[in-house]
Amino acid sequence: MLHRTKRAVLTLTFGFLAMMVCAPVAFGQAVVTDMQLTDQIVTNECNGEPVLLNGTLHQEMSFSTNPNGNTHSSFNATIHMNGYGQVTGVYYVANENIHNETNTKGVAQEQFFGTKIKLVSQGPQTPNMMDRATLHVVIDKNNVVKVEISKHQIKCN
Repeated sequence: MLHRTKRAVLTLTFGFLAMMVCAPVAFGQAVVTDMQLTDQIVTNECNGEPVLLNGTLHQEMSFSTNPNGNTHSSFNATIHMNGYGQVTGVYYVANENIHNETNTKGVAQEQFFGTKIKLVSQGPQTPNMMDRATLHVVIDKNNVVKVEISKHQIKCN
């Protein structure tokens, strides 16, 4: 597993969780954040090559509630990264969009939240890598949050 990719997945997760925990305060509001990803060294697990990446993470979160106590939340994230392989010099690109919408009754909830990041090689005979994770998120009635990675898979092509 890419240590930096884990960090990106966890950053997305904690952004989503912060949204969910703050939902009662922020109903009807939208929150937009932008983060620079600078000099992130990841290893392409398909060929062992270290890749130096730079880019941006853009997140948009919104909440609304109706008079019946139903909560609608929306989470969108866009990741743009590019960089060079430290062994081959091959150019790599990652451009991903993540979208999650939920409808719940009240604040307490249980969700599965999927992410994927594809590192695409721009060179001949250099493999791409797809990193997928499924996060199991539980928020109890006291706003206590528990997060686990319930499934993780790396594919090469």
